[in-house]
Amino acid sequence: NAVVFSLLNLALNLILVPRYGITGAATATTISTILLGAVFIYSARRFTGIVPVRRKMVRIFLISLIPTTLILLLRRLIPLNPITLILMGSTFILIYLLLIFLTGCLDSNDLNILKSARDKLFNRV
Repeated sequence: NAVVFSLLNLALNLILVPRYGITGAATATTISTILLGAVFIYSARRFTGIVPVRRKMVRIFLISLIPTTLILLLRRLIPLNPITLILMGSTFILIYLLLIFLTGCLDSNDLNILKSARDKLFNRV
């Protein structure tokens, strides 16, 4: 699988880089990586019965589209400089975490891990 998708990446690079430059290279690599990931997920399920992607993971991904869209819109309105990049990154993280908690995407195991990390962090400080 890896060899086939490496060859696909090479072919896409040969097609896209001359016309689109670095954007073409990024697009080729993104397409190849996504397709390879999809094949790995399919193979894992077919040959081992393991389902590596749960519904909650898909929901978490879909929730990430909300702050991503917001940041992309803000990027067009606000000139980029180091301070705005830090503020936009912080805004993304805060909105994303808020949405994760509000939508109940974390199960009890996730919450236990977060609680344990919080306890260890504050016990050391």
